[in-house]
Amino acid sequence: MKAHTLFILKPCELDAEKITAYCRDSAQVLGLFQFFPYLKDHVEVRVLNDQEPRTELVSMLGESNQSCPLLLLNAELSAIPPLVNIMQANGRRFITGTQQISRYLAATYGSAVNQGKSA
Repeated sequence: MKAHTLFILKPCELDAEKITAYCRDSAQVLGLFQFFPYLKDHVEVRVLNDQEPRTELVSMLGESNQSCPLLLLNAELSAIPPLVNIMQANGRRFITGTQQISRYLAATYGSAVNQGKSA
């Protein structure tokens, strides 16, 4: 088992317009894995459908915690990096949001932080 699991949303077709859309935040976090491929040694990436409920997340974290991107922390933490908000539900720890996830990965694995202003 890898140390953590990242849940992102796959691009989806918008019914009325018949165009494909993607989740900006999921794409941004996934981009870290292109810049820092060694992250794949520590983090399993799972791609979920856009539709709610996202049953895999709901079964683990409850209905109110199915937003993506979401980093599920599977390993024990030796220390919590500064400025990282680690949440808990059903006995599991996780991080949401591009900025929080990028801060955690940078502090833990030496990648880079997000310069953007999104949470």
